[in-house]
This record gives sequence, C-alpha cells and structure tokens, in this order.
Amino acid sequence: MKDAAKISAIAERVILALKSKSAELERKLAALKESNERAWETYGSELSSEEMIAKEKSIRDEIDRVHKDINLMEGVISVRFDEKFIRDSEEIQLRKIAQHNKRIAEITEAKKTNENLLEEVRRMKALLQIS
Repeated sequence: MKDAAKISAIAERVILALKSKSAELERKLAALKESNERAWETYGSELSSEEMIAKEKSIRDEIDRVHKDINLMEGVISVRFDEKFIRDSEEIQLRKIAQHNKRIAEITEAKKTNENLLEEVRRMKALLQIS
C-alpha cells in the first residue's frame, strides 16, 4: 500500500507532466489563433469562422481539463492522502452514486405512471367530448 509520501511524489510527477502538456496546448492554441487571424485577413468571409472557433474552443477546453487535473493533484499533495483514504473515498462515492441511481429509477417510474394517468385522463376527456 502506498503511503501519503509516495502518493504525493506520484502527484508531483503527474503535475510536472500536466504542466508540460498545458504549455504545449497553450503554444498550439497561440499558433492556431495566429494562423486563423492570417487566414482571415487573407481570405475573409470565404472561410468558416465556426470551424475556426470550434477548433480554438476544443483546445481551450482541453487546457481547462488539464488545469483541473493539476488542481486535483495539488490537492492530493496539500492534504497528503494515503492510498486507503483514496480507496475509501472512492467506495463512498460509488455508494452515493448507486443511491442516486436508485432514486432516479424511482422518480422515472413515478413519472411514467403520471404520464400514463395523464394519457388516460386525456382519452377520457376526448371520449366524453369534454374540452
């Protein structure tokens, strides 16, 4: 089992890799923006601005995901989690998700019942010619 020190060391290595990835994505985004600006100046409305915007957004979204992962790993280091705590936390969250899924199923079933009753009322109204 990995203790808090080992987990923190792993988290530090992950942070370094993520920061490198973030820097690479930032460079890629800057180059794409520059390329898009040059292309727009040259070709203008002949280009699909939606496609350009979508590609830039995709890279920005990936940068955001990487930053969230960095923050997550920094939290691991600051709290000094050990493997048991992480496993226990995972189990707790899995149980909560299972409970939520059960409630969702119950609510979905109740909704279906209400929809069926509503349909019956509407059929009744139609048959009785009630507006």
